[in-house]
Amino acid sequence: MDTTVEVTIPVDPEAAAALADTRNREAIGRLVSRILTRRAGPGPLALAIAELKAEVRRGS
Repeated sequence: MDTTVEVTIPVDPEAAAALADTRNREAIGRLVSRILTRRAGPGPLALAIAELKAEVRRGS
């Protein structure tokens, strides 16, 4: 079961403005989760960047 938890992190005003958009906030949440989750194989940052690039290409 996929669950999420709300957290508060400090960001600069420009980032906060960008995070007002639901799609941006959800994408950043996925990125942070992937970066901070340890896995075997390619590093979580490399996987997260690849997934983010794929999402951008799909326009989602």
